Amino acid sequence: MNKSYFNLNLNIKKSIAFKVSLVISLAILVIMGVGFYFLIDMQRAAVKKNINDYFTSIYEMVLVTIREQHPQNGILPSKQLREIMRGHKEIISSNISSYHGVMKWASNPSDVGKINKLISENKEGWENSGTKSGIRVLEHKNSTLIIAPIFPEQNCIKCHQDKKEPIGFFSAESISLSNLFSDVYRFSTVSFLVILLTILVTLLILSFALRFYVVKPIDTLLSMIQAVEKGNFLVRAEIKREDELGILSRGFNNMLKKITDLMVSQLDQERQVVAMQHELKYKEEIEAKSRKIFEINASLEKKLNELSLLIELSSALNSSLELDDILESLVQILHRKMNYLGLVVLLWDEEERVLRVKRTFGYDDGELLRNMTFKPGEGISGRVVESGEMILVNNTTNDERFLHYKGKKIIDGSFLSIPMKFKGDIIGVLNFSRPGINMFKDEEVELLKAVANQAAIAIKNAELYQKTLELSITDALTGLYNRRYFFKRFSEVIDNSQRYNTGFSVLMIDIDHFKNFNDRFGHKAGDEILKRVAYIFSSRVRKVDIVARYGGEEFVVLFPRMKKKEAVDLGEKLRKNVELSKFVFEGEAVEQKITVSIGVAAFPEDSSDAREIIELADKALYEAKRRGRNQTVAYNGSLSSNG
Repeated sequence: MNKSYFNLNLNIKKSIAFKVSLVISLAILVIMGVGFYFLIDMQRAAVKKNINDYFTSIYEMVLVTIREQHPQNGILPSKQLREIMRGHKEIISSNISSYHGVMKWASNPSDVGKINKLISENKEGWENSGTKSGIRVLEHKNSTLIIAPIFPEQNCIKCHQDKKEPIGFFSAESISLSNLFSDVYRFSTVSFLVILLTILVTLLILSFALRFYVVKPIDTLLSMIQAVEKGNFLVRAEIKREDELGILSRGFNNMLKKITDLMVSQLDQERQVVAMQHELKYKEEIEAKSRKIFEINASLEKKLNELSLLIELSSALNSSLELDDILESLVQILHRKMNYLGLVVLLWDEEERVLRVKRTFGYDDGELLRNMTFKPGEGISGRVVESGEMILVNNTTNDERFLHYKGKKIIDGSFLSIPMKFKGDIIGVLNFSRPGINMFKDEEVELLKAVANQAAIAIKNAELYQKTLELSITDALTGLYNRRYFFKRFSEVIDNSQRYNTGFSVLMIDIDHFKNFNDRFGHKAGDEILKRVAYIFSSRVRKVDIVARYGGEEFVVLFPRMKKKEAVDLGEKLRKNVELSKFVFEGEAVEQKITVSIGVAAFPEDSSDAREIIELADKALYEAKRRGRNQTVAYNGSLSSNG
């Protein structure tokens, strides 16, 4: 038995013990590797947090000392600060600098009066932010630096201006974070190696145990199987154990016994099979069932094609919120999948109370059908809108309701008109045409009803999206862009101007004496003046220009890629157009003359800061009002000194 055990052709890599040990080893290595990675990361985070908390406590002690001592005599409490620093051996050096980096106090007295370059390099972000960002930790090769802002308190206002920026900075140099991280990493690595070695020894012991208690009995059983393979069905495995291998040996013996019994009965079974082949008298019934299955498969295939159409249509209709794209996808997919001769989409116009042709397919004069309208009750489509029910015409030649699209004759045949409904309201009609009589089957009609429902939802969503989009970017009264959308576009123009080194110009416009006009004629008349002036502005600028209502009677016009001189000339034309226009309210001419004042500024002529241009244009507008209104004033440097 020992000889058989050692002579079996088993490669160690095919051994169960090897495979089990390998799987467990790999799993443990992966788990330990992931755990080691996250452990190192957590330790680094903990070190950083502790150091940040440590620096924060020192920073707060310095702030408390300054706030208690400094406001009394205006002198930094040097003695107290040095005592604080002596209590923290980890701090190599520290200092307090002014906003511009001049050291006002230092742990090394010889550094007082010198410039702390780190302040000018790292104070960005505290300036004009109005918020206290906390300390900043800067990691250098051999040390760690901290910089923290000192903001004025209420009792500091008498000596410092009330600005939303630091009045000074506290900075300190400490031991390097890298050294701490290196120690953490070294300790974790040693721990990892010790644990790994322990696990490897355990796995080695496990491998030998598996070899003795599992692999060896399996090798013995394998030698029996090889004997059976050679035709010896009389061998039996020796059962010495009651564990899983003992059960396996017992099962092996039972299997050999059954194989022997099966070989005895094999001839009888073969004779029975021959007899059964002669007794197959249900062949016709089997063929009938096969035909039934074929019909069911054909029906399922048809349903699958219908489902595929609905899925493709749903995907196409929901891939866009543009109405034109939705209608185009609808007619293209229906024509390609259903092979209709004619297909027309009509949408309900709520304002005019008519159906309007929006899309056609399959008609030679389809463009002539565009925008054709049908009143409720007019023709088949009008009757569908009026009743809310589908109409199927199996033969258009003998149905007086069919109008051939008001004389645009098509091939006679079958015609189907289905309403598109959304929450009970009809939003349109789908019309389908095919040559021949009775060309629309019941199952196809039901499918097209589902198509109409999907189309209704997509069309309604597109209409709601368009209305929401228009309301979100336009002023409700004038129809111009609103202030929020203007500033969004203004930021885009600034980015493009800076990226491509181009300029732009801005007009700030105000209607002269508009308050007096409202007081005299009423706000309703004032609204009409605003709408008329807005129309003059929007109709006399380029498509790329942006006209917006800035607020009240103020307007703003943005001219991308336009020089200042061109903007001044165009602004003057707009002013004259307003001055020469006749304004009518409720059928009567407005007596009071309507004029506007305009201020012009341009980037980069007037300022290298693009975001300042609107403010400069506003200053020019103020100057135009100061000079007597009804004029265009371009910004120049003298306006800043006058203002």
